[in-house]
Amino acid sequence: MAILILAEKPSQARDYAKAFKNCKRKEGYIDCGKYLITWAIGHLFEINDNIAPKRWSLKSLPIFPERFKLKLRRGAGKQFRVIKELLKRVDEVWIGTDPGREGELIAREILLMAGWKDWNKVKRIWTSEALTPEVVKKALKNLKPAKEFDGLYYSALARQHSDWIVGINLTRLVSLKANDNTVWSVGRVQTPTLRLLVERENEI
Repeated sequence: MAILILAEKPSQARDYAKAFKNCKRKEGYIDCGKYLITWAIGHLFEINDNIAPKRWSLKSLPIFPERFKLKLRRGAGKQFRVIKELLKRVDEVWIGTDPGREGELIAREILLMAGWKDWNKVKRIWTSEALTPEVVKKALKNLKPAKEFDGLYYSALARQHSDWIVGINLTRLVSLKANDNTVWSVGRVQTPTLRLLVERENEI
């Protein structure tokens, strides 16, 4: 049985590979016999802004798409093609991205967009320790069904969708109201952070 281990980044994949013998570096993955170790480069996908009206107008606000669509990030196509081909060669997938909601989202987006169907054959590697060979071996003996992390995935999905909704609606609203031919970017994190910087600057 061939198994694909999906890491979040190349360095993480190399850490996993240290737990196996006779591994060979290939284009976009590491071949460890029955184990094929590949990686994302952070998020390979992002929400496709084409789901929003191209023409900016107050009448089109608020924008709430019925369905969100993803597109490959710039520069991510080559690695995604590698992963997609590897998935055709394996019987099972072990998600080894970072243990958190974003890591869960990164892996699941890849599997969904690649057309992986059998989620009963998807396991989760879960450890927050440094990935020494000993830690990796221990984690691989304690794999969990991916379905146990559905809640984590949906929370990441909610974060992703809400960020997009807040960003696109408020950016267009503020920019149109300012009426100065400038795009005023507004975001859930960046705008409160900007406020803190302004307050600190005023204190100085």
